Amino acid sequence: ITFVPDPALTMLLVDPMQLQIIVINLITNALDVVRHTASPAITIATHLDEAAVRVVVTDNGSGIVPTVAEHMFEPLVTTKPDGLGVGLSICRRLARAHNGAITLAPSSEGSRFVLTLPRGDR
Repeated sequence: ITFVPDPALTMLLVDPMQLQIIVINLITNALDVVRHTASPAITIATHLDEAAVRVVVTDNGSGIVPTVAEHMFEPLVTTKPDGLGVGLSICRRLARAHNGAITLAPSSEGSRFVLTLPRGDR
């Protein structure tokens, strides 16, 4: 796992426990999919721009098929044999509670999830 922080991001006005739930869920999902990869890699990066803070979790796993991607943030949708299908729907609810969003972004390999939160310092 590689962490690439944006040095300009020094503070984020969020509920730290809720942010932790989102990030841990994304990392856990990424760990599940790279487990069977020859050279597993997960990158967690933060980006700061004029309007938002972005937390990007990228993995080099098998990716997500489009039919699943359409519904993956809905409750009870899972591709895991022992999954409950609640993790990503909870992440979406927590992101929205912070006036943010969580999306699946295009990736040339694996999956890329982007948590976008409004800047609280403006």
